[in-house]
Amino acid sequence: MQGEKNMASNLKFVHAILLFISLFLIAKNDSGFEYMKCKSNIDCPETTVSMFPFRWKCIEEICEFVRPMPMNV
Repeated sequence: MQGEKNMASNLKFVHAILLFISLFLIAKNDSGFEYMKCKSNIDCPETTVSMFPFRWKCIEEICEFVRPMPMNV
């Protein structure tokens, strides 16, 4: 009886560890999209969902989703 409980708890632990590790593997391999080349901000896509204050900007000829820096007046 005790051996079955230990085996079940070990199996649950291994399952939890595998799920935890798989999160990192998925996040590492999921780029979401290919890098979009651009020459200016107009070449980058427009957001269809209001994600204020985040916007697409052309940075070093690659479109990036960034939060603009606040302007101090």
